Amino acid sequence: MAIIALPAAAVLEAVAACQAAGIPALTVYSSGFSEASPAGQALEAELRRRARERGTLLCGPNSQGVANFYDRVAANFTSSPSDLEVPVGPLGFVSQSGLFGGIALAECVRRGPGLGYLVSTGNEAGVEFSDVLGHLARDPRVTVIGGYLEGPRDGERFREAIRLAHEHRTSVVLLKVGHTETAARAAASHTRALAGSYRVYQEVFRQWGVVEVDDVEELFDTLALFALEQRPCVAGRIAVLTNSGGMGVFCADKAQELGLRMATLAPETRAAIATHLPEFGSPDNPVDITLQAFSETAPVGSHLRHLAADPGVDALLVVFGVQRLNVPALVEEIRQTRQQSGKPLVVAWMAGAPEGPRLLAAAGVPIFLDPLRALKALRALAR
Repeated sequence: MAIIALPAAAVLEAVAACQAAGIPALTVYSSGFSEASPAGQALEAELRRRARERGTLLCGPNSQGVANFYDRVAANFTSSPSDLEVPVGPLGFVSQSGLFGGIALAECVRRGPGLGYLVSTGNEAGVEFSDVLGHLARDPRVTVIGGYLEGPRDGERFREAIRLAHEHRTSVVLLKVGHTETAARAAASHTRALAGSYRVYQEVFRQWGVVEVDDVEELFDTLALFALEQRPCVAGRIAVLTNSGGMGVFCADKAQELGLRMATLAPETRAAIATHLPEFGSPDNPVDITLQAFSETAPVGSHLRHLAADPGVDALLVVFGVQRLNVPALVEEIRQTRQQSGKPLVVAWMAGAPEGPRLLAAAGVPIFLDPLRALKALRALAR
């Protein structure tokens, strides 16, 4: 592969030289093509023609480049791959925006889900978003694909890429932009993407099993969860265990607003929890253990295992606020429950000992600093 990082006017000459040398793949960083002017559109059309005529694999132009961290190839003009210790893992990310790719890299380093591929497709004079999506879906090292999408250029290629993802049991999580006419015009001036009718995209995503998220935070929260958790949240029935009655009420409200359901616990589950619960706690969902974890953690593990065993529960949300005592032991109870239960379990950890999130992450437990963000990620898993 050759990387072309020249002014737009010099790109065609460089492409011809690379083709003459027998180089089969090109990554073109240069901007100043169809996103810039009519003259740039003509230049890009010629670039596209030359790539197709010679069978050259072309990424760009107006692209931040590509990176394959599995095989240690970083042809990406952000300095982040060299500056940061990138954890390698099951996430592939494809973006029609270069900056979003840089954000994805930084978030993976911060959160630690592990990144395998990072691809910025730019103006897509050769390789398109759907091509990358399909390629990542075929790689057994990838279990979840995230993306920033302004609009696919070919609906059939997009559908085929999604089909491949389903075939390989790979989740697809997308942030689709260009909902409004103003945003669609901005997309056209950004990468010349066709934003299209947002209502059509919503229906397509629903029918084809694409998980759509609403904002940047939710995108990376969802990807972080999916990188650790592939077990389904079948009917969206959530059990909440918390050390705060008020936080339990908050979670119950938000779960239902998000389209999730608060699970109805079986009588035997409630009885088993009540046996080891302080008398001022509550064995009903949301389960309020009050400050029990400040003095003992084994009963907390017992409560969690009873909730996980309840056939009416699809997923568990554990919410701890200001938990500063017995943190390693509590983390171990949570880890064991998640490992043994066969059901998704996520934790929201607020204003407690800072070692809590670090230990939970090291134990492979999905961790959030806000229960609403945890619930939105569970909603995505239910979808």
